[in-house]
Amino acid sequence: MDKEEYKEYYTSVYRHSLAHVLANAVMEIFGKDNVQIAIGPQIADGFYYDFLLPRNLTAEDTRSSSAKKTGACRNFHALTRLRCSLTRNSRWN
Repeated sequence: MDKEEYKEYYTSVYRHSLAHVLANAVMEIFGKDNVQIAIGPQIADGFYYDFLLPRNLTAEDTRSSSAKKTGACRNFHALTRLRCSLTRNSRWN
């Protein structure tokens, strides 16, 4: 893997991980049972999530989610990537 491919790969992993941090912050604000997460892929210049929430977001929600995301990132000590593959004997086959 050359330097550019390496950079692209780890940027996509980083964005994927940050999407999970965002989803967790939204669930902390509204409560896990009150949030439906639809989709959240990384895209060319970042990532997004579609949420079904009990109400529209407010400016306070944005500030609160930013604080929760910052706190989660500060407390996040290790990122572990687990690569799984489907095998012929897998329950998914």
